Amino acid sequence: MYALRERDSLFEFFVLPEYQQKATVIFQQVLDFTKVKYLESQTNVPLMTQMVYEFGKYIYSDVILFEDECETKLQRPELVFRLRQPGEMVFGKPEKETGKYVLLYQNEIVADGGFQTYYNPPFADIYMEVAPAHFRKGYGTYILQEIKKVCYATGKIPAARCDLDNLASRATLHKAGLRPCGYMLTASV
Repeated sequence: MYALRERDSLFEFFVLPEYQQKATVIFQQVLDFTKVKYLESQTNVPLMTQMVYEFGKYIYSDVILFEDECETKLQRPELVFRLRQPGEMVFGKPEKETGKYVLLYQNEIVADGGFQTYYNPPFADIYMEVAPAHFRKGYGTYILQEIKKVCYATGKIPAARCDLDNLASRATLHKAGLRPCGYMLTASV
């Protein structure tokens, strides 16, 4: 996604209720002042999405957004979900790219994941990765279920995003109780 690499993007726009009828005029002034090249919006944010459609060119989406729909109750007694220990290797990834939590099967780390909370509170963006040798065994679904529990226990609401063409991750998110709720739009100004 070119806008994320460039970061010359406007991705939030709020107007007080008493000025809503002037949102288009205000937005044009923001564009004139900032001279941003790109617009980004989540389609579940109506005002910014309206501005993307009104002012954007070459609008596209390659990311689908998910919200938590239901609690899953998968039972996998052979799996251990826990915090990753410092210095613990997770299928060859550098430690800074490793999730805070791991999933073990027979004392082997088969998946890792976590959640990020640096934007959009109270939502937590959950993520996971399964070791390639362990694809299609339900480990991704199970670790997401457990990460969702941790999110709720810390007062966060789990959410996720996924590339539109990543059918395996989309299916895993669905099996973990999440459902599509919108798309990330990107446009040139």
